[in-house]
Amino acid sequence: MLELDQRHLGSGLRPRGLRWFGLKKNLFAHWDYRRLIRQLLECEFVLTDVYHLAATSLKMHVPAIGIGRAGVLQSSTLSDLKKKALFASLHGDDYYLETEESAVTPAFLSSVLERSARITSAGGLDPAVREALDERPKAIRAQILSTLGVGSSQGGAARP
Repeated sequence: MLELDQRHLGSGLRPRGLRWFGLKKNLFAHWDYRRLIRQLLECEFVLTDVYHLAATSLKMHVPAIGIGRAGVLQSSTLSDLKKKALFASLHGDDYYLETEESAVTPAFLSSVLERSARITSAGGLDPAVREALDERPKAIRAQILSTLGVGSSQGGAARP
């Protein structure tokens, strides 16, 4: 796992760990999840190699920088290609960084820091990513309703 601390950042950012994999199946797991979501909303951005953390943070309009292995073939639902496709689908492919397995080089860290600085100086989520997050679901819903023949053409309003 890539760990950045004050020595690496030098920007005043304070890294924090989110125990995303600490969610256990038990009666009180939802409280742990709610705590994680609150912590996530307090972040300026997320740096992760976990698909679901990236997807959740982006859905909540918390910028994410995704990390994956270069040249990986899709072999399962846990493949890095899934993360790459997520970022590409939201016009955020510039915020998905690839590296060779176990090759965290100074150049790679420099790329991570450059993206981090870009997010913080822009004040949050890239406008193209925000638009894709906000507009794509509406367009998909409209297409589904149109395909089903539901909507304004039949005089009734579609259900929300």
